[in-house]
Amino acid sequence: MAANTANGSEALSNETCVSDIELLFGPKADDALAKSKVLVVGAGGIGCELLKNLVMSGFKDIIVVDLDTIDLSNLNRQFLFQRQHMKRPKSLIAAKVVSQFNPNTKTVAFQANIKDIRFNVGWFKQFDIVMNALDNLDARRHVNKMCLAADIPLVESGTAGYNGQATVIKGGETECFDCQEKPVEERTFPVCTIRSTPSASIHCIVWAKSYLFSELFSCSDGDQSTELHDDENSENAEELEALKHEAKELKVLRESMNSESFAQKVFEKVFKKDIERLLGMEDMWKNRRKPVALSYEELDAEKKSQEEKNQNEGEEDPMVAGDQDIPTTLQSFCLFVSSLKRLTNQLKEGIEKNSKSFSLSFDKDDDNALDFVTTTANLRATIFGIENKSRFQIKAMAGNIIPAIATTNAIVAGMMVTQAMFVISNQKKKCRTTFVTYGGSRPKYFNTMSLTPPNKQCMVCQKRRYLGMAIGDLSKVRLGDLVEYIQKLGQKDNNAVDPGLDIGLSEEFAIVKGNNIIYDPDFDDNLSKTFNELDIEHGSSLTVVSEEVYDQDDPMSTACAPVEFYIVESKENGVDQTQDRLIAIEGLEGAAKEYAKKLAEIESLSKTQFVGTKRKREQHDENDDVAPGAEVPKSKQAATSQAAAEEGDRSGSIELSQTQELSINTADDEDDDDLICLD
Repeated sequence: MAANTANGSEALSNETCVSDIELLFGPKADDALAKSKVLVVGAGGIGCELLKNLVMSGFKDIIVVDLDTIDLSNLNRQFLFQRQHMKRPKSLIAAKVVSQFNPNTKTVAFQANIKDIRFNVGWFKQFDIVMNALDNLDARRHVNKMCLAADIPLVESGTAGYNGQATVIKGGETECFDCQEKPVEERTFPVCTIRSTPSASIHCIVWAKSYLFSELFSCSDGDQSTELHDDENSENAEELEALKHEAKELKVLRESMNSESFAQKVFEKVFKKDIERLLGMEDMWKNRRKPVALSYEELDAEKKSQEEKNQNEGEEDPMVAGDQDIPTTLQSFCLFVSSLKRLTNQLKEGIEKNSKSFSLSFDKDDDNALDFVTTTANLRATIFGIENKSRFQIKAMAGNIIPAIATTNAIVAGMMVTQAMFVISNQKKKCRTTFVTYGGSRPKYFNTMSLTPPNKQCMVCQKRRYLGMAIGDLSKVRLGDLVEYIQKLGQKDNNAVDPGLDIGLSEEFAIVKGNNIIYDPDFDDNLSKTFNELDIEHGSSLTVVSEEVYDQDDPMSTACAPVEFYIVESKENGVDQTQDRLIAIEGLEGAAKEYAKKLAEIESLSKTQFVGTKRKREQHDENDDVAPGAEVPKSKQAATSQAAAEEGDRSGSIELSQTQELSINTADDEDDDDLICLD
């Protein structure tokens, strides 16, 4: 009888859970959640809470991307991680742990930079929603742009101490991340910026302050190796052995604090051995600069040589940098040796006067502590190719670090999942920007506001268009081919490829790759070079900028908004080989709606074929007998292609669905190897 009661309670509990979801988000919400595909970017403080919430809420197909590895300072708030996971990839461990919460969930992890070229627009388009749990401005802006280009809704989030927020971004409907100007320089920095592979000065500063200083001078005499999980069947047994060895090294270092070689041992461990171990993870450095380990012997020899020279010449010690000066590597090395010795003596005196449990804590007004953090942060920055900072700058940055609050992360992650449920269940009107605050004069902990429409002056979502360019063999396409195509887009005669794209009306435009101009009217040296020769890969982006001033509010303006082309890989399977396509362009959502509206106003386009998989307008061409969503018969495609070839032009076909696709027929390019086609 008791068993029946227990089973009945369990069934009632499950039924209640389902009914709650249906009550809040609609009768088909649970199915929609289960079928949706979610991308989570970041597996840190917010990311851990977010992944847990997603798998427990019914999302069953999740991909998580994070570059970092687990650090000691992460363990107090990133609850998916434990000590045995230290130095292992955050994304991998987070995915593995949350899968235990819900075995029916498929969770895939990538230890990678979300800005890697493999995560291109085509890759983003597979998702129903993207959720940001990032800790830096650059990556947030990149994901924002990719979601705009792929027309995927984005749930953005952030926390700062007790404050946090979550909002939904949808291209053309709401503000994007860049619609409001962001501060150029942050005055406060969250602890979650500590990273095992730093990319900014603040990461090195927080590492030096919150990790290395604490490890060496705080009360932490416990044997870490006893807490590491000894599992011979682990996915990475060698990694666990390496972690055990590092834990023993830390204990040995603390025990040898009284030795003359203490400085050398610390230096070689954190600036050489640990770096060499990171270099062993080859996949981590495929798309980023490798760190360069430092040599104690070489720097010490240089130090002694300089000291001898100074003594002979009677000069002041040049190895001491001023507070406002950027130190050299040698100056940082000298300060490391001296500050470590001073802190060691300070710790010894404290232990003698108090007890063995005495420890030091960082104080920005303590010269010894500040010197140590300054020198170790700069040495680490040198290793990773990051700009060094002066002692004055580091004092300001280290003194304004905001602690990450686990509770705030949990609240914001919950708000994110709620917004995601509204999006997936087609209730976008219920989405809100939600703020959580603590303290002050506000009577509420939560505040909400309606989603704000786009800023018409935004250079990312309003004054820029995104197009996909499908190319097969990059060694067969020249930059001149692209220039010729763009010039043709701007023609307003009967040979115009698309009157809705006002690009290059008078050849006055520039093409930019990254921060480099690869073409403009006065610089045509690259026209004969192939995309391969210009290091343009599948996944790269090229920005076309008109040299005329673009005014979105001027209906008579002939200039175009900047256009960002994303290079995507085309596939030959299933492609109509009767058409010889030089370049296939796929206009991404946002631009497509504008183009479709313009095209609908054109009464006759004799050489344009509208297909439409999800059309919202009546078609006015020879394919009126084709049902919406159906493919155009190959016979009609071939007939259209043949007619275009007979007329000797380069007009192509346009397919309008949720995105716009353009292609060009090239009658004078007969080599099949040069075929570049649309997927």
